[in-house]
Amino acid sequence: MTIKPIRSCWAITLISAMLCGAAARPALAQTKDVTLDNAEGLLSLALSETKDAPVMQGRNAAAIFTALRISRDVAVLPLFDRLRDSKFTENQIFGMVATAILTKDTSKVDAGLLVNTSDPSMVGSAIASLIDAGVISNEQLQRLVTDAPDPAHRVMAAGELNKRKILKDRTVLKMLLASSKDMVRHYAAATMLEQKDDGENDAALKALNDMATRHDLRTAPVQAMILVKAQKENLVLMTPWVTLIARDEENDEGLRLTAVSTLLTLKGPDGPQVFTDMVQKQKEPIQQVKLGLIALENADRLKPAQMEPLERSKSALARTIAGIARKAAEGGDVTNDLVRLIREGHPILLNWAVVYSDRCDPDRKLALRTAIVAQASIVDEVRGGDFERAALAAQKLLDDPSPDSRKAVQTLVKSENRAVVEATLSGILRSTSEKQSELVLPVWETISHSAAYEPSANFGALILAREGHKEALPWLVSMVQGGKTQGIGFRTLAGWYYARLSGQTDVLLKRVLETKN
Repeated sequence: MTIKPIRSCWAITLISAMLCGAAARPALAQTKDVTLDNAEGLLSLALSETKDAPVMQGRNAAAIFTALRISRDVAVLPLFDRLRDSKFTENQIFGMVATAILTKDTSKVDAGLLVNTSDPSMVGSAIASLIDAGVISNEQLQRLVTDAPDPAHRVMAAGELNKRKILKDRTVLKMLLASSKDMVRHYAAATMLEQKDDGENDAALKALNDMATRHDLRTAPVQAMILVKAQKENLVLMTPWVTLIARDEENDEGLRLTAVSTLLTLKGPDGPQVFTDMVQKQKEPIQQVKLGLIALENADRLKPAQMEPLERSKSALARTIAGIARKAAEGGDVTNDLVRLIREGHPILLNWAVVYSDRCDPDRKLALRTAIVAQASIVDEVRGGDFERAALAAQKLLDDPSPDSRKAVQTLVKSENRAVVEATLSGILRSTSEKQSELVLPVWETISHSAAYEPSANFGALILAREGHKEALPWLVSMVQGGKTQGIGFRTLAGWYYARLSGQTDVLLKRVLETKN
């Protein structure tokens, strides 16, 4: 049996780590269980590399430890504890973050380590991961606000405390508003505009406006990030600044498009007129397509006649989108029209649909995500983007608590299109939902006995193994031994699950940790 490489893109960089090829060294201790020997060799290799170098600099260690971190298995903690004992600060932080995320225990977080580490990028990434996982306490955040030497870290912590509505001393935001770093000033201002306070709001808007009028292209990515935050969190107090960005023709065109989309979402009074002005002046087909998508998403704020310039575009796609937007502005249900358009496979439309599905009503959300998954191409590396979007949409379907979304996944995993099956299983694997095996078991016999479904079986085996199903054991054996798979992180994860299903994790850890790496 041969195993093909996987092509899924997981959060926190799993795929890039898993697919970095390398062969494991021979097992350090021979037993009659060759698979366990191979798993030992892989884990020992990672520990050996991190003995003399930071984890991310090792040829294989990053892939292996990233895979273990995403296993969600607390039994792997001794391996991360070894990292925490490393002489390299990067390894200590990597191990700390992994331990906190796996245990969901904030006491595992060492705020002092974060405060006293000189690498700002490393610390910023760690703080973001801890906040995203919800495993950093109020006290630890306050420690960062008070003691972190980098203002970027202080503003991140203050922003999270403010979101939790427990930021006691707000003077820190005013101090950060005067930072020499534009990113810090933007984020501090956005945080101040999350709640109404005339004094704070005026100061925040002034700072944002001052930075906007400089037209510094280096700040455009930061401004775009803040605009997306305003749109996602409905920060209506930011409307005056958003209007300024959208109206100013000296700004980067992409930034203006993000601004007008945000302005319409926030229901800013100038939004429809700014949109009309941009539509009338825009002649580039790709930009017209983008304006059409903005119109589609905000049709309830626009009038049908505002679509006329787009309906005259040289781009057939722009004209089609404009027609659907007109129908939506007239009050029509355009869900089926969007599904038909998704089936045409335009990448720009598909990328937009993935994001838009987070914001639309439940029925449309279900229809669009299902259509995106069904759009997965045969996995031949020609249109890998379709597969990535499909896998992400499948994950979103399963993470949605709606019973209808789960039923959609149940149907998709049984598709006759093997690319749809593979993308769906990839999405299931990365999902945080429970009882995933219920979705895999009905198709396991099919995917595990057909060479065409080998990539799907890779995902299916890991899903089953994660939930303790021994049906995956024979397949895991082949995955660990390699076949055509060269992703060392992928093989290590399979090896770990093999040890767990065969009741040998204690033996494996003992052999690995007692070896002089």
